[in-house]
Amino acid sequence: MKRFTMLSVLCVMSATAVHATDNEALRLEQLANRFVAESLKYDPTMAYEAGLPTRVHDRFADHAPPAIAARDAEETAELKALDAIDRAQLPATSLATYAMLKEKLESDLQLRVCRRELWNVDHFTGWMNEFADVADKQPVGTSGLRTQALRRWGTHGRPCHGINSSLELTGSDD
Repeated sequence: MKRFTMLSVLCVMSATAVHATDNEALRLEQLANRFVAESLKYDPTMAYEAGLPTRVHDRFADHAPPAIAARDAEETAELKALDAIDRAQLPATSLATYAMLKEKLESDLQLRVCRRELWNVDHFTGWMNEFADVADKQPVGTSGLRTQALRRWGTHGRPCHGINSSLELTGSDD
């Protein structure tokens, strides 16, 4: 469900470019564009589901604690910047972007306590389905794309999310 929500947010924000001179609308557009760019930088595989262009096909999201903390800090700053935008001053064409971005950032903030990266074994949206979806959509039509695919699948720091998730939950390292 989290992945679906993220995809919805990315699609709405990438499809509703604001062309107003209104300062608040421009600030919102810049914030939404930054959110999409940072989300894709953190997890380039989201581009496949959202139908967004990407040239990055050589890695998965980094689920290491420092990377998660950095992404959490980015989202916290983005929510603070969004809260500084005067919603009443936005044109009607910007309200969907505002609402979707606010929902996404607030729900991510509230879901942090769940630490889904440690136990994402849900049979609908778990790591095993993510891997299958990415494998299905991974472009391999050129030698450069095949090299990126091999890098993604060969140097992934977590060869098996399920095993690593269990180890992190138990505190075991063997």
